Amino acid sequence: MTKKRLENILAGCNNLKKVKVRFNVIKNGYSLYLEMNKNGKRTRKFLDVYLSSNPQQKAENENKLRLVFAIQQKNESQILQNKAFDLASEKDVYFLEYLAKLAANRDALRISKGQKKEQNRNWWVVYRRIKDFLGKDCLIQNVTNKMLIDFKKTLDGSDESTKTSKGLKKAIAANTMQTYFRVLKTCFNSAIADGLINKSPATGITIKVAQKPREFLNEDELRKLVLTPCSSTQIRNAFIFSCCTGLRISDLRNLKFQEISSNTQNSNFINISQEKTGEIASLKLNDDANKVLAEQKELQGKSKFVFKIPYSNYISQVMRLWVANSGIKKHITFHCARHTFATLLLSKGVDIYTVSRLLGHSSIKPTQIYAHLVDRVKDAAIDALPKLNL
Repeated sequence: MTKKRLENILAGCNNLKKVKVRFNVIKNGYSLYLEMNKNGKRTRKFLDVYLSSNPQQKAENENKLRLVFAIQQKNESQILQNKAFDLASEKDVYFLEYLAKLAANRDALRISKGQKKEQNRNWWVVYRRIKDFLGKDCLIQNVTNKMLIDFKKTLDGSDESTKTSKGLKKAIAANTMQTYFRVLKTCFNSAIADGLINKSPATGITIKVAQKPREFLNEDELRKLVLTPCSSTQIRNAFIFSCCTGLRISDLRNLKFQEISSNTQNSNFINISQEKTGEIASLKLNDDANKVLAEQKELQGKSKFVFKIPYSNYISQVMRLWVANSGIKKHITFHCARHTFATLLLSKGVDIYTVSRLLGHSSIKPTQIYAHLVDRVKDAAIDALPKLNL
């Protein structure tokens, strides 16, 4: 359903009504709520009803709208009978329940788009973590900034109450903690949009992540790695494909054969919406990427997905052994394929704006880090000049 279509539907149903049905635009859809103005004071009621912008969900959207209009009429009748418009008349909204519903909605959305819901696992990890911390559910408006700071302390290992005979509990990585709080902030922002709270309790909470030097492979190292046997063909092919396209591992996991098309010159192109940013990427495949694609068609058989990339630490183990066997003395992770793609392009003279677009960045700011990596290559080249013993 388009935004314009929803506006037209609600305009007709809200005509001459004291209780209005409103909506907030959320990712891939709309969140519905009731609103009433009395004596200049606006009151909202969260309905926990979401419509999808996907045209294939038309029937489901219509059923949900019928339910909302029935609730609207019920409240309209209460107003006409001089009964109060009660914000909590439907039900109180509890934090853990709300978080779980958001996670479930994201799962359902992935499935409707033919994606793998496993990639939404961070939401469920956060749900379990904060459920263990809280012990029991509480109203979402009762979640405080101090409560979340205390939760952060249990994650970073600084909470004295978690101390054991062996010392403080081991802290989780700062990057992981940052991901957890990104989920929580998204949850609270959604609650603000739904009219449940006025301000996010996560405001002001930051996670400091130390910037590590970004590793990449130069041209000779990449050739060397490709010629080295790897214990997992799927990981090997996905890594090489990422070096040729710059796609993140999350995009490779969701990549389908149907998202690869050919033009009149028989060149293959990928057309996808990137997982992390939502930016549309249209990438031409070079000869090496096409060779990987052909091999994956044989490996994957009837699967609609191009790659079958495992989760957990297995990828790290495979990459570590593969790189070690190649003789390359660098700490190369799977994500280094994306760094390699960017630095190789820049070292070949491709301008930073074009590289930014190929990476799917919305601006060149995040791309500039790769320019610094190329500077390292240039410095190493100067250092390699022969000494003249002057």
